[in-house]
Amino acid sequence: MKEKDEAEGRIRASEKRFRDYIEHSPIGVFICNETGDYLEVNNAASIQTGYTQTELLKMNIRDMVPPDKVTSARQSFQQLNEKGSFTHTQLYQRKDGSKGYWSISAVKLSDTRFLGFTTDITELKQAEAAILSERERLAVTLRSIGDGVITTDIEGNVTLINKVAENLTGWSLKEAVGKSLSEVFHIIHENTGLPVRSPLERVIETGMVVELENHTLLLAKDGERRIIADSGAPIFDSSSSMIGMVLVFRDMTDEYRIQEQLQQTAKLDSLGVLAGGIAHDFNNLLSGIFGYAQLAKESADNGEECGKYVDEILHVFNRAKDLTQQLLTFSQGGKPVLKTQEIGNLIKDSTSFALSGSNIRSSFTIPETLWLCDIDENQIGQVVDNIVLNAQQAMPLGGTIHITAENAYIRKDQILPLVEGEYVHIAITDTGIGIKENLLPKIFDPFFTTKQKGNGLGLATSYSIMRKHDGAITVNSNHNEGSIFHLYIPRSSNHTIQEHSGKTVKHTGTGIILILDDEKILRNIVGEMLRRMGYTPIEAADGIEVMEIIQKQLENFDQSGDPAQQLKAAVFDLTIPGGMGGKETVQKVRELLPDLPIFAASGYSNDAIISEPEDYGFTGSLVKPFKMEDLAQLLAEHLQ
Repeated sequence: MKEKDEAEGRIRASEKRFRDYIEHSPIGVFICNETGDYLEVNNAASIQTGYTQTELLKMNIRDMVPPDKVTSARQSFQQLNEKGSFTHTQLYQRKDGSKGYWSISAVKLSDTRFLGFTTDITELKQAEAAILSERERLAVTLRSIGDGVITTDIEGNVTLINKVAENLTGWSLKEAVGKSLSEVFHIIHENTGLPVRSPLERVIETGMVVELENHTLLLAKDGERRIIADSGAPIFDSSSSMIGMVLVFRDMTDEYRIQEQLQQTAKLDSLGVLAGGIAHDFNNLLSGIFGYAQLAKESADNGEECGKYVDEILHVFNRAKDLTQQLLTFSQGGKPVLKTQEIGNLIKDSTSFALSGSNIRSSFTIPETLWLCDIDENQIGQVVDNIVLNAQQAMPLGGTIHITAENAYIRKDQILPLVEGEYVHIAITDTGIGIKENLLPKIFDPFFTTKQKGNGLGLATSYSIMRKHDGAITVNSNHNEGSIFHLYIPRSSNHTIQEHSGKTVKHTGTGIILILDDEKILRNIVGEMLRRMGYTPIEAADGIEVMEIIQKQLENFDQSGDPAQQLKAAVFDLTIPGGMGGKETVQKVRELLPDLPIFAASGYSNDAIISEPEDYGFTGSLVKPFKMEDLAQLLAEHLQ
């Protein structure tokens, strides 16, 4: 008996521990019969439902289920009875009428007893609902955005793509997800056709928002090309680790086409204004040449008077040449012919010339220790001339223009676009009406002018010249207080000035000089210039004719003892429409006559051959239109 009592005591103690465990469990525990009546419930079940344990033991499982969920609860209980267990999520109703969610697991103990465990997952279900709602709002937002949106993981694989992006790329969401960004978002450069670096790489490198380069084309899946603009931004998790990228882009094709049309229209309008102004200027100059020519003809019997009118013709000619040079410099950049020079005297001479006859005085602060510069004196003189003329027009009541020059060291990024180094800094200051702040960004734009008479080329040309000299031009101005224009010219690496002859050289010689030019008038003029110097000109209209002349007469040229019958030099026009020009001809001539002085002539002063003739097989160069003294000086320099 004693052993039996001890065994029963141990069983009761074990049952008590078990009931204590159940009672204190955070999970709801219940036992019910085959009809669903509660037989046992723990405290957690009471807390979950809001009923006391005593109240629950008088209730049925169906009492916990909202009326519209009774059928599903009955089916679950039937499954439990048939299969012996089940696990599912069930909506339940608390005593206060509120609803929650249970995660229920139940097992069949016998035909009349069933054990169940309930965990309240209401907060989890609410969180899931919030996430689903947020996801739906995100999807709606993405569908509503007018831009294409693509997100990727850190490996560059697409994780999301909105409807606009689907339409632009040709890839559906289902097709795109999991693909690499470069496959779905295939971009190339509009002009070169070469692949453009993926924005993902740049975002990963910098960890910052990046934008696509200009002229980026998106190649759609069907091959259609679209001009796009986009930006990529990193996606960070809660620990600030980058986990991917979001790419936002839009189709700019139509906008670009409209912009191009507007720009083209603006260009045509500007060219119309320019053409009108240039035509006006040239008509005036041609009228002067024509008028003086008539007067010279009428005064042919009076040498002194005739010579005076010819001088006037040459003066007008120089003005026309300067205007043409200004146009070429502006339109093509006018590559400068650089020589190492001291710039102080050039500044003074250009300023004095521009102010001659005006009521404006000038003052200079230019040290003798000013560094030498490599410049094209005509172009830099033109820059100073343009600025001084603007200053003069800004001071209608008179005044003084102050010009200073100094040696300066420019640091990196101090004055864009200059590189760090040594420069000569020139400041031209006036006390005129100044420039309005809203107009300052436009003053170097082509065709922009605030003057009633002007074509807007002066400062645009000056800007172009300074850039061609690897320098810069900037301005400070206050309306009604005056302006200061700053010029920065790089210091020369040379320490000596390159001397050059003046323009009044008198030259004579004998021998044959070959002239290549497609214009008969120009051949005649150059030929007459050469005759007056003592030479015999032979004319050719294209390079083929030049080679024929040389091949036919080469033996005579070489063997003749008469200097007058020897080929001394050649002057080749570079451009022959529909024929072989000077650039090609000089190479062929050099094969036969490697030492013959050959001079290039062209109306395109921006041509590299004019500024660097030796690099192309020529001995020297002339810019059309040129005067007899220009040709004489060139011949004097190179012919013995």
